[in-house]
Amino acid sequence: MRPFSHADAGTFADAAAALDRRTSAIAGGTDLVPAIKDGTAAPDRIVNLKTIPGADAIHWDPRAGLRIGALATLADVAAHPAVRRRAPILAEAAGGAATPQIRNVATIAGNLCQRRRWIVDGGPLYVLKGGSHPTFGEAGEGLDVSRGTRVCVSDPATALVALGAWVRVLSANRSRVLPVAHLPDGLRVGELIAEVLAPPAPPGARGAYEKLTVRKGWDFAVASVAVQAVLARGVVRISRVILGGVAGKPWECPGAEAILAGARLDASVAARAGEAAVDDCPALSRSTYRRAVVPALVRRAILRLR
Repeated sequence: MRPFSHADAGTFADAAAALDRRTSAIAGGTDLVPAIKDGTAAPDRIVNLKTIPGADAIHWDPRAGLRIGALATLADVAAHPAVRRRAPILAEAAGGAATPQIRNVATIAGNLCQRRRWIVDGGPLYVLKGGSHPTFGEAGEGLDVSRGTRVCVSDPATALVALGAWVRVLSANRSRVLPVAHLPDGLRVGELIAEVLAPPAPPGARGAYEKLTVRKGWDFAVASVAVQAVLARGVVRISRVILGGVAGKPWECPGAEAILAGARLDASVAARAGEAAVDDCPALSRSTYRRAVVPALVRRAILRLR
């Protein structure tokens, strides 16, 4: 590990002003510290965000919706009464990420900005270390990288995109909002997420989150899906079907959404939407295993909305 200097930030503006290509921000550190250890990150300086007061607060506003501070941990998000009541798919996604130990320190903003991982489909599914290039551990020897995909592994990101959420981003001299769907590539050098904003769900809204992992804890999802729909008298009026863990960002499935529009939810509709979701995501063409499991996950999530 290369030596680096360390500084505490008092505000997001102060922290953003200190950022450049050789300076990294740290909160929970569950993504950055392993990256430094395996050599995929080598900052000269680290700015600690945990010293910013009030940055972990979670609030519900009837007009604005959920406001989640960037430093709220995944455990805090999963357990907060307002999140569980107003955005249950977010509570479910955050509560199922990683392990209890990691959820107790990993922050919502850090999770949304974590490195993409290489997934290689070679019979069993292997998750390989590394940000921009795969490196092979013992289990990954002999796998063909050309059959792999760099994917977004954030569970909360998939749920937040289904909820139509945004993030408020701060730099040293400006503030702007950015859809969660545009992370992390939409962030510019010198910008930090200050809070996550999820709008109020309309009457009749329901949601479900499903994912498959090789092991129940720790592993990134082989694939996941968040479905958010508005039903009126049993008929779907609006829906969002978002796949996670299959592409470089949470992937919207317009074909599946079109099948749900105006439909009553039954096993036939759910099965057709599941098959359409596979066709909606070109990255799935490189993974026979994930092509097989995605329809089942979508079907399960949709049937939970009934």
